[in-house]
Amino acid sequence: QATPLPPGTAVGMNLPAALFFLAQDGFGVAQVWQLPANGLAPIRLTFSETDVNDFAATSNARTILYSSDGTIWLQRADIGYPIGLQDLTSFAPAQPDLSPDNTRLAYTDEQLGVSVITIDANSPANSEIARLIPNVERDGSRLEYTRPRWSPQGTQLLVEVGISPLAGGETQFAVGVYDFAAAALYTTAPLAASDPRTANARWLNDGRILAHADASAPDIAPGYYIYDRIGEG
Repeated sequence: QATPLPPGTAVGMNLPAALFFLAQDGFGVAQVWQLPANGLAPIRLTFSETDVNDFAATSNARTILYSSDGTIWLQRADIGYPIGLQDLTSFAPAQPDLSPDNTRLAYTDEQLGVSVITIDANSPANSEIARLIPNVERDGSRLEYTRPRWSPQGTQLLVEVGISPLAGGETQFAVGVYDFAAAALYTTAPLAASDPRTANARWLNDGRILAHADASAPDIAPGYYIYDRIGEG
């Protein structure tokens, strides 16, 4: 049997849009990099002293928000050094996501829940922080909220809801949508921990929510699933 050839290397290939990714710098620290759409060499965008866990970036790469060493940081191209916005209660990834207008950052704090930073463009260090969906204990369970994702219109947040019985037992998960106009959170019925759809749910451009399951998920038909609406009524 012939040995497959290694994948080829493309040099200077144009892309539909710039790509952002994590990779180590010369000191072995994970940083945020941009691969320009014009095919030029990657550009380092952050100068963190410790590994970047995860990040969100504006499309023009002028602002990067990332979590590292238990803190949310803001790195602007015109400043040259990171600004600490908020300390976290753990070193877990913050799962940051920027609103479509780049003015608000939603993120997860492992112990506290989902919060939103309204970014002060003139003085980032004075940005307003609101704990939007706090983790709570209710009806015999602990509810934990993670994976915030802005809707295309910036009016709702998609989240994953973990439901853990306080008396012990299997954690279940649900898809949740926080509606800013109603100031309310709506959720689907709980799903088993083995169901991957709550973790991979994402917005479609028309405001619906897409999730999928593959053959590795037990008792779930593989395929794509669409939530037309998660809300009141």
